[in-house]
Amino acid sequence: MVVCSLIEVSFFRSLPGFFTLTPLVFALSVYFVQHQGVNQFIWWLPIHGIFLDSLLSGFITFNFFPFVVAAILVSFSAKHLFSNRSYYGVLSCALMGYVGLILTEAIILFIQQFSNLSFDWSLFLREALLRLILLLIVITIFFPFAKRIRGILVSLSLLPEPRKTY
Repeated sequence: MVVCSLIEVSFFRSLPGFFTLTPLVFALSVYFVQHQGVNQFIWWLPIHGIFLDSLLSGFITFNFFPFVVAAILVSFSAKHLFSNRSYYGVLSCALMGYVGLILTEAIILFIQQFSNLSFDWSLFLREALLRLILLLIVITIFFPFAKRIRGILVSLSLLPEPRKTY
C-alpha cells in the first residue's frame, strides 16, 4: 500500500499534463476488493487519505473523510450490488465509490468557502472528470491480468488457494 501511495504521489504527480491526476491507489483498491475479493484492501483508501493529509496534497485539507466514504461505498457495492466476475461490475463499483469521494470533497469545499477561501469550481469539476477517466483506464488495464494477479497474491499468501472442482 505504501509503495502504491508513493508511486501515485511521487511518480504520477511528476508526469506532465493530466497524468498527474491518476488515482492508482483508488483503482487498485477497488480492483482487489471487487474483482479479487480481498476485503482487507478496502483499508488502503482511508490510509491513503491519511497519507495525502500528511503531505498536504489534494484539493481539500481533510482527504481522510472522502476516502472513508468511498471505502464504505466500495465495500457495500462489492458485497451487495455488483458482480465481481464482470468488467462492468468492477467499473460500476469503482464509479459508485468515486462519486461518493467527489461528492464528499465537494461538500467539504463548499463548507470551506464560508471561511473566506475562494475556490474555482470549474477547475475542480474538470479535474474530477479527468480523474474519473484515468480511474477507468487504470481498471481497464488491470482487468485482463486477473489470473496472473491472483496467482501472485496466492504466492504471497494474501489469498487462499483456489478451490479445485472436478
